Amino acid sequence: MEEEDIVDDIRSRSSVLLTAILSIIFPGLGHMYIGEEGKGIKLLIVALIGIILTFVIIGAIVYAIVWIYALYDSVTSVYEGELFKSDEEEPTGT
Repeated sequence: MEEEDIVDDIRSRSSVLLTAILSIIFPGLGHMYIGEEGKGIKLLIVALIGIILTFVIIGAIVYAIVWIYALYDSVTSVYEGELFKSDEEEPTGT
């Protein structure tokens, strides 16, 4: 493995970890970090509604569901996105 491949691998892993941490902190933050702002804002709004509704039992359930979904989806989006392009898509040098 070349040094450049090792550096890219480390960056990819740290991006996945940071995405997961942001999603754990608050649903939608991980999506915003990886560039899916629209989905992130929607999840953030639904999570905030869930927090507001926490005064009623259903809010805690809504918040937990949104939180788990946001964590799962943001991490899988990183694996499906730009961070893991194949070598054949690398730009050619001059």
